[in-house]
Amino acid sequence: PRPVVSQAARRRKRAGAPLDLRPAWEIAFERLALLQQRNLAGQEKYKEYYFELTEIARAYLGRMYAINALDMTTEEFLDRFQKEELPPDLCDGVDRFLHHADLVKFARFIPQRERAETDFTFVYGIIEEVRADYQRRQAALLAVQAGSGKAGAVGAAAGSAQT
Repeated sequence: PRPVVSQAARRRKRAGAPLDLRPAWEIAFERLALLQQRNLAGQEKYKEYYFELTEIARAYLGRMYAINALDMTTEEFLDRFQKEELPPDLCDGVDRFLHHADLVKFARFIPQRERAETDFTFVYGIIEEVRADYQRRQAALLAVQAGSGKAGAVGAAAGSAQT
């Protein structure tokens, strides 16, 4: 007989994980904090570290741009994100990061610990930069909507005042 826990886990996986309604950056920052607590780089478990780090970055960007990024190869991911309006220079940095991570994950490349820490900081920066860009765009959109709403209200009031 199979353990009950694994049967429950399979059912939950089939049913889908509960949807986390927090902003994507909150989820990503929390996952980075958990990764840091696990100290995989300090234990020289670089392959596991980079699998987790790239998944955090891909899941975050996928959620922010409504793309199923976790099922894409690195090349598919990079091709797809070049079509998005990303903050300046982000694509080049993500390209370098993902190719380096692929070497660690699939070619048994062992990075220096400092590089692993730099990559952690880079992913943190991606999250922060995309979050700030998103919030700027949302504020600009709201300002435009508010401006056109006011203009419409002013125009309607002026029209009724003329009658």
